[in-house]
Amino acid sequence: MCVRVNSSDGREIIIETEHDLRTAWIKFCDETVMQIADGARLEKALDFKINRLPLYSCEVETCFRNRVCTRAIQNVGINDLSLFLHYCFVFFEKHVSQSLSKHGSLKVGVSQGTVLVQPTNNQTMKCFFNTNSAIILQNTDLTSWYAEHVSLALLRRLEEHQERDSGWALSRVLELRIHMNKYIGFSGGNTRYQQRLVLPPCIALRHACINVYDSENNGDGACFARSVVAGVFPARTNKSRVSSYPHYTRVLNMYGITLPMKISNIPRFEKQNNISINVYGAQYKENEEWVAMVRGAGGKRQHTQEKDVCFLPLHVSSEIRNRHVNLLLLKVNENYYHFVLISNLSRLVRGSITRNHRSIHICPRCLSYFPTLERLQTHESDCIHFKPAVIRFPEKSHLQYEQYQFQLRVPLVVYADIECALHTINETRMGGGSYQNPIQRHVPYSVGLYIQCDFDATRNKYLSYRGPDCVEWFSNTLQELARDIAFIYRHVTPMTPLTEEEKESCQQTTQCSICGKPFSDDRANVVRDHCHISGRFRGLAHNTCNVNYKNPYYIPVVVHGLCTLTL
Repeated sequence: MCVRVNSSDGREIIIETEHDLRTAWIKFCDETVMQIADGARLEKALDFKINRLPLYSCEVETCFRNRVCTRAIQNVGINDLSLFLHYCFVFFEKHVSQSLSKHGSLKVGVSQGTVLVQPTNNQTMKCFFNTNSAIILQNTDLTSWYAEHVSLALLRRLEEHQERDSGWALSRVLELRIHMNKYIGFSGGNTRYQQRLVLPPCIALRHACINVYDSENNGDGACFARSVVAGVFPARTNKSRVSSYPHYTRVLNMYGITLPMKISNIPRFEKQNNISINVYGAQYKENEEWVAMVRGAGGKRQHTQEKDVCFLPLHVSSEIRNRHVNLLLLKVNENYYHFVLISNLSRLVRGSITRNHRSIHICPRCLSYFPTLERLQTHESDCIHFKPAVIRFPEKSHLQYEQYQFQLRVPLVVYADIECALHTINETRMGGGSYQNPIQRHVPYSVGLYIQCDFDATRNKYLSYRGPDCVEWFSNTLQELARDIAFIYRHVTPMTPLTEEEKESCQQTTQCSICGKPFSDDRANVVRDHCHISGRFRGLAHNTCNVNYKNPYYIPVVVHGLCTLTL
């Protein structure tokens, strides 16, 4: 008997006798022992290299549920940030590789601790720079990932901080912390989930999704493939039955792709099948998770309360191909996601973003809507340069009023009214009968005004005058009033002594009476605010608020219908 086997180096070995089999087995054992020894020597060499670096690593306790571990790399004597980050890569590679072997994929972020100094006065400040967490998979190149997400990111943040706060310079590098978290990518389908998924009413009643169901192979995790086939090979009738479509193994190239499908594997699937795919997620407003309606073994439905749902893009294809499919990823529970086909994206999204029942055009990247196709194309030329995201406006306004000096009541205001008579300019209209040409003018014959004073009730009075020179009288009266009030405005009346109740109220006050913001713990820059005309105490305030909180240098005059007069 002749047996052909392949050795570890790829050579073909022919085994004809028992002696040849024993020789091949001994050789295989020797090669395995050598590989184990080589791996041990490499690990020992790595530990020797780490021990020679002027750094040391320790684990930091954390209270986060999904945190794998946090490693702190302490600096001993390196002042150059670039050199420190270069040496830290040895520790980074070791710790991340160990965690990857246990968890398969990670989401890693780092934080850099430094000490900044201001050379002018030798003032020091501790400053920490954080990077955004990024995904690391088994096939991720750690060298390029570290250079992009750690070295370049931290150096860029330090440079931006020095440009923003001029005068601060790097004095000392303290540590680099590596935060490693668990990462479980979105995947649709689960082999352990054997019940039929029924779409919630808020999605099903829009008649924009097709849920392809296979009663025989339900739970095989192939809901993604069935939904793609339903989009590429549309059926005229019985669109929810899997028998209306060809089997996905005959029309799709699934080489190297495992089901259930993960979001991270969709770009590879698109390239192998020349299909562009956009995946959207559903989320209830007010951050409430959706619980799917499930048809149980007894045939009864477990109804859920219908909520308003919003949509967001999870994956947008970089290139729209001739065969394009939109999918909706629904979350059933913590371990199960389900893909359904979106047959009409505009109909699905329209009810969540507008109450307009007319046809609208949806941007697939940000889900913004436009009434015409031309405006959508103009928007897409700019939207393609940004990452897919949904624009959401806050339910509560985040605007703050900061012009607090305009909250002070005006001490004195004048309300006036002018009565006029209409005199004809020309009986015939000029300019071919145009209604824009005036044919009458207003001739004032009476003026009345009321003076409202906030600090002295004796100044409240009503004045009136009749005659052809009433406008001149009105102007002279305002000038006399301005000269009389100017002396009161310029003179600052000292604050009246505080009563016992006001003193006790000052000790209990914790916020500014003008802007409403709280005082600091040491109550620095807190002053007493009072009216400069009456001397009345108004409350405690910040020094900056009190300085800007002052009376105007003018008298507001409100005249009824002045803009409509033609004099």
